Formats: sequence, C-alpha cells, structure tokens
Amino acid sequence: MLEGNKTLAVIGCGTMGEAIVRGILRSGKLPPAQIIATDKRPEQLTALRDRYGVRATSDNLEAARAAHVALVATKPQQMAEVLDEPAMRAALEGKLVISIAAGVRLDQLQGWLPASAVIRAMPNTPALIGEGMTILARGRGVTDAQVAIALEMFRACGKCTELDEKNMDVCTALNG
Repeated sequence: MLEGNKTLAVIGCGTMGEAIVRGILRSGKLPPAQIIATDKRPEQLTALRDRYGVRATSDNLEAARAAHVALVATKPQQMAEVLDEPAMRAALEGKLVISIAAGVRLDQLQGWLPASAVIRAMPNTPALIGEGMTILARGRGVTDAQVAIALEMFRACGKCTELDEKNMDVCTALNG
C-alpha cells in the first residue's frame, strides 16, 4: 500500500477511522509503526495505542506533517476547522488526502487543500466488521497510482470501487 516506511495519518480516528486502521493492520498492508492516528479524546488515544500499537496524538498538524497519505475521518461539520487553515494546507501540500466525511464534496476539499491530491470516499458501517462497501471519487489531478492506494486501503475493510462524484449522493443514501 505505502512502500518503504511511508506513514498513513488517520485524522479523527473515531469509530470509522478505527475500523479502517483495524482492517489495514489485519490485512498486513501496513505495520503499526507506519500509522499515526489522532483524536481529541485521551481515552481513545490510549485505546488506539494499546489495541493496535500505532502512534497516537491529539495534534492533527503533527500527524499531517508526518504523513505521506492522510485519511481525514472527522465529522463533516469539523472538516473546515481541521483543514481550512494555512498550516494544515502547508502540511498536506503535495500529499494524497482521502476524506470519509459524508456530504463534503470534492470542490470543498480542493478549495481547502488546493495543492493536495484529494479523494472522497464513502464507506459504510459493515466496514466495522470487514464487510464494507466503499465508493471512491477522485479529485482533479489525482493519479491512477494514488487511487490504487485508496482502493487497497478500503479493500482491507471490504469491497471498494471508483465512481464519478455525481453518483456519491446515491451511494450515501444507499449506505445510510
């Protein structure tokens, strides 16, 4: 998935973020040392360290700087607060950023992170038990190699395919 010792940051590692981390680790796609997870709840950070052996921090910016790929798993209403700031834009510049925030469109993500390659992903709750179905939509300039990273990541939690973003609302309704 990420060759060498490249790092995946899971920003906002709550229920869905943890499910994706669990799937990636279970599949052997990445070792714990290549994953850094963030959350604002100290008890969740402790649980992530203890359960999975990943690095965990409450500092989103620190994780973004350390990452080669960032999975943003915050609540949709928190996305602008997390991503739309100069330091975060700089930390994620030139990197692949994948958002699982329902309803946050590619144009919004690209507006916040104009120098990042962005992918919008819509996983569903069966991903929690490794039986999910995730739909991906790529932003402008995202390469096939970058989509392949996202596909491999989500296939660790079930099935995954790519569609045009115009189909995401239907997928969101079906996943709900």
